[in-house]
Amino acid sequence: MTALETISKRNDEDKIELTVTISADEVQRYLNAAYREAGKVRIPGFRPGKAPRRVLENHYGGTQYFQVQATEELVEDRLPMAIDAEGYVPLDKPDVAKLELVEEGSDYCFSTTFTVRPLLELASYGPVQIELPSEEPTTAEIEQQIDAMLEYYVDFVEVTDRPVRDGDFLTLDMEWVGGDGRIEDLSGEGVPYQMGSGGMPVSFEGHLGGMKADETREFDIDLSPEGAASAGGAPAHVTVTVKQIRTKVRPELTDAWVKETLEFDSVDEFKERIAEPLREQKRSEVASLRERLMFEELVARLQGGPPEALVTQTEQGIYRNFFTSLQQSGQTLDSFLARTDTTPEAFRSDIKDRAVELASQELALDALARHLAFEVTDEELREEFALSGADDPDALYRQWKDNGRLSEIREGLLRTKAAQHLDESAEVHEPGSKPAAAKKAPAKKAPAKKAAAKPADGKSAEKKPAAKKKAAGKAAEKPAAKKPAAKKTTEKKPQE
Repeated sequence: MTALETISKRNDEDKIELTVTISADEVQRYLNAAYREAGKVRIPGFRPGKAPRRVLENHYGGTQYFQVQATEELVEDRLPMAIDAEGYVPLDKPDVAKLELVEEGSDYCFSTTFTVRPLLELASYGPVQIELPSEEPTTAEIEQQIDAMLEYYVDFVEVTDRPVRDGDFLTLDMEWVGGDGRIEDLSGEGVPYQMGSGGMPVSFEGHLGGMKADETREFDIDLSPEGAASAGGAPAHVTVTVKQIRTKVRPELTDAWVKETLEFDSVDEFKERIAEPLREQKRSEVASLRERLMFEELVARLQGGPPEALVTQTEQGIYRNFFTSLQQSGQTLDSFLARTDTTPEAFRSDIKDRAVELASQELALDALARHLAFEVTDEELREEFALSGADDPDALYRQWKDNGRLSEIREGLLRTKAAQHLDESAEVHEPGSKPAAAKKAPAKKAPAKKAAAKPADGKSAEKKPAAKKKAAGKAAEKPAAKKPAAKKTTEKKPQE
């Protein structure tokens, strides 16, 4: 037989029952290694590593000691490889059945069980229908930017032929007298004030309406309802003289003005220059909106929800990434919560929601990848390690292979392919023009096994080789290919 053979079976609870068989030759290699390690101790009459097996067995109390060591090492090494050979990424720690001890000259067999992601389906596998605004800035948006820019070029013109209006800039001489005398904070000469600014009570501005330059008025204002009554609660008596009225005049936007002031040849050229940064900003916003809406539409089709074990695993990954980022920026959790005005309870709730959201996205992408029968070749896996920036990508690949973790990378690449398909096939419509069929409510989701409280999104914590494309759920968990009830695969470990 080959060095390692596996048989797996999946039950209705997404539990995998895995049986692993190790060849007699591999068993012997681990027994030999156990004897070599034990022989490093100093035994009277022998140099380290030179004592015969019978002497070592007498020293350690018999052959059982070496069988135990070999069994533990063999299971620890081969279990991850066996799980990886079947293409699984466990959601929990594999539960290994009671182990028998290895025997020289005999194959060795052991069993384990673990939980994996559910194989959920989508209500529809057709292109997602989303509504997106145009990336081109509207006339109103351009005009708003122009208005803001022209504020830097306004002139203030004194008005002498009309009374005060809303928006006017006034210069006032004011005397405020309360129950115990003059109110120093409000009284003064040459006080600047803009009508409509809200700097004074509405009733104060009401008294100014209709006044002309050099006109004086006296009136009472009761400030007590605002909790700022003059001393003794008596109304304040105000004497106001309008010394000057000025209004703001914007320049007329003409070809001559933009050429002289802004050095553009025409108003059209000026508007196009204003539109350029708006266009770039909207492209970025629309791209972000497109991704969010695509995933929302895809997740809405998911028939079921993420199990609690998957949500917890995703949540732990988010926390690891978050605290790593905090540490790198020199912050503490307390300082972050204070800066963002967030309570610990709200923070934990947000993380949980994000974990459910990301886990749901990943399950939906897994379903899409299975439906489209996407596969990941060994060449694509190796290319992913080459893009990781490692000094020796091949060595890193072998390390992940020997540690039984290639399925994690494979899952991420399958989701990347599914996400690319989702983006490339998405049917985009202008707001209000989405087809009626696409506006129907999604099919009611089936209850999920061990489902989390509510659906949402999450991020894989463990650092993996950098993906060359944006992996959809940003985590790698379970392979896309659907597993039959039982199958048999083989894998051989490189000779050591």
